[in-house]
Parts: sequence; C-alpha cells; structure tokens
Amino acid sequence: MTKSKRFPLCWLMTVMGLLAGFQATARADTACATVTFCSGPVFWHPASGAAPVEMAVGTVFAAPGVLHTDDQARLEVGLAAGATVRLGPRTSLAFTPGACAAVPAANGPAHMILEKGSLWVHRVQTRETVPAMRFIVDGALVEMGCGRCGLTLYDSGAVAVSTYAGEATVSGPYVLSPVSGRIQLPLSPEAQEAVTPWRHRVSAYRKLIVRSDGTATAPFRFPAPAEVSPWVEWNHQRDALLAPNTP
Repeated sequence: MTKSKRFPLCWLMTVMGLLAGFQATARADTACATVTFCSGPVFWHPASGAAPVEMAVGTVFAAPGVLHTDDQARLEVGLAAGATVRLGPRTSLAFTPGACAAVPAANGPAHMILEKGSLWVHRVQTRETVPAMRFIVDGALVEMGCGRCGLTLYDSGAVAVSTYAGEATVSGPYVLSPVSGRIQLPLSPEAQEAVTPWRHRVSAYRKLIVRSDGTATAPFRFPAPAEVSPWVEWNHQRDALLAPNTP
C-alpha cells in the first residue's frame, strides 16, 4: 500500500496497549498461544512494555503483543481456535487480545496484523461453525474460516493472498482506528476517493494480489506445482504432520 497506510512498530505497540486495557483480565485458557516449532531467533514483545521473550518450543504466551522472526528463522504457533499460524523469516506479526480466543469474536478488532514478511494459516474444520479469523495485511482485510492460506507482504507494499484449501475473503482498502483498533474504511474523503472499495472471495488454489496503490487483481487460479517454493512445501509438510486427515 502507500506509505501512509503502513503500521510502524511503535504505532502497533500503542494500539496493542490500548486493546490490552479492554481485555487485561483475559483467562489464560482462552488468551494463550503455544509455540510448537521454533528455528532461529524469535522474540515476543508484550504490549505491556515488559522485556522481550525469546521463543522456544513449548513456550506459552498471552496476547496482546508482537512476534518477530530473525533472518532464516521460522515459527509455528498453535491457537485455541483450532488454528495454527506460521511465521517465515523476517516477519512481524501483532496479536490483539482476541487472537487466541477459543471462539473468535464475530465483530471488533482484527485478530492479527501482519506488519512484514510471510504468514501461513491452517485452521482445522470442526463440527461447529465458528466466526472467521481476521487479519490485516497493510490495507487489506483477510477473513478466513477453515482451510489453508498464505499471506505475504512484500517490501514494495504489495500483498499476496494464496488459498490452498477452503476459502478466504479479501477486502479493502482498510485502516485501523488509532483509538479502538477496529477495522474501518479510510477516514478522509480524499483517501476514500483514491481507491474504490473492493471485496473478493479467494477459493482453493487461487491467488489475489493487492497492489501497492491499494487496488487489487481479481482472484486467478494457479497450478499447484507453480506455488511450491521451499516455504510453501515446508508448510504443506507441517500441515500433513499436524493434521493428516484434513485437506
């Protein structure tokens, strides 16, 4: 997106702190995540301002805060909502207080904010219908039920959303309120006129690109072999290991 839409770390931590005030007493069994794989230096920066914590397999942490992976590092985190998220190298991912809830809230703040890098989401199908998880990636809002989806925020500001199973809904352009952290359309009339709001459904083996100017392509189909990079292949292997009976 344009430079004005990016979320610098200091701003993210401010929003996370405000959100923490709304949910400071969250129960540990509904507001925690567990590290299930860790390779390379990875740190958790609590929104409270406490000292960063280096991640290791078995580490349990409570949102809100921001995860950072170093060069060549990878991290896998299990969430109570039946979801697994993985961070690639040089990735920053902010967790809001609702990110680790067993049942994501149907309305309200985004659950996670991808500030840079690559994110993989695998959410296992359950018998009950649960609200979609919501991710902000620059100026795009990604809503995902059950399935597998890769999100990448490039240095250019472009965003790629690739769905491998299930379906994701991608819409934009969006910003976050500096007061409540809620997702909203740009406030200024100039910003609203610059880009026409859009919304697309991205089904399995389809991809959508959000350009740096905030506009988006229509979803397009890609053949499976074309998307098998080392990062994607590793995620497929981890998905098969953790949930062998899911698509």
